[in-house]
Amino acid sequence: MTPVWNILKVNRSACIPHKGHEFVPTLYHFPSSCEVCPRPLWNVFKPPPALECRRCRLKCHKDHLDRKEEVLAPCKVNYDMSTAKELLLLASSTAEQQKWVSRLLKRIPRKSSVPSDLTRLSCPDMTTALIT
Repeated sequence: MTPVWNILKVNRSACIPHKGHEFVPTLYHFPSSCEVCPRPLWNVFKPPPALECRRCRLKCHKDHLDRKEEVLAPCKVNYDMSTAKELLLLASSTAEQQKWVSRLLKRIPRKSSVPSDLTRLSCPDMTTALIT
């Protein structure tokens, strides 16, 4: 039987995608906690297999992913359209979905539009145009 450490060492560069996360297998020999359950995520001598997201740094037991438990929240750093669709499906009605979308649209910053005359000017021309 191959020790877990050797398996994880080989697959260290491998990334496990799940709900927008990019999980990397790891082991914790120092105090760390699972963000999903109260079980410790570390052990000095024989730590349990763990995963850490390269993007948002979420840490959890590998068991949660292996058992296909739906306890992991989507990655907060990675924007994934399928995750947004899943969250929208949580709304109880189409009216509530539309309310969510309209609230989000109000909070998303819009790009300021630059007048077309100024976009065609080069930098020196722009300073003279602004001065006059």
